[in-house]
Amino acid sequence: MSSIFASTICLLLLTLQYAGAESFISQSVATGQFGLLNATMVQYNVASLLALLGGSKITIFGPTDAALTAAGITDPSSLSEPVLLRHGVVGQYTAATIATKACHDLTSLSQTSLTVMTAADGSITVNGVAVNATYADIVGDEGVFHGINGIIPASYPACPTEAPAPTDAPTNDEGAADESAATMVAMMAGSIMFLSTFVCSCFLL
Repeated sequence: MSSIFASTICLLLLTLQYAGAESFISQSVATGQFGLLNATMVQYNVASLLALLGGSKITIFGPTDAALTAAGITDPSSLSEPVLLRHGVVGQYTAATIATKACHDLTSLSQTSLTVMTAADGSITVNGVAVNATYADIVGDEGVFHGINGIIPASYPACPTEAPAPTDAPTNDEGAADESAATMVAMMAGSIMFLSTFVCSCFLL
């Protein structure tokens, strides 16, 4: 694995490791469904680097233990760059925010495209992987965490040119994220990779 990918993973894990009273990670771990993901986080005993994001929120689409096990991932050390970085974006995307459009084209921290779709019944998918409604919208100081029922694939068809809003979609009354956040993800992710290389270099020697 290249040092830039490894250092970016380091930053993602450090971000996830943030354990404030309102941390979405501590809340998700308390469900008992994200032990493998948490085991990877705790391998890095380093202070939170959330400040490097300049106060920006993040959204994590976290595979459940069952999803990781089904993919053959039973050891925390197996959670590599494709597993981790494709599952995070800069910006806070609650279910209500996502549902303001039938389809969102987002850019992950690994610079891959995510197609986030809301069906007429309100169910959400990320590159075809279902968001688990039981573990959606776990909101914390860092942003929001959505449990998902699989591993996000690296590629998936983009949104239609003009995706209509789903029937009876709730309005975005939180103001947590707007379209400008989505268009800035790639630039911010690049900054994260640069900063993480500097901060985490001592762990990668």
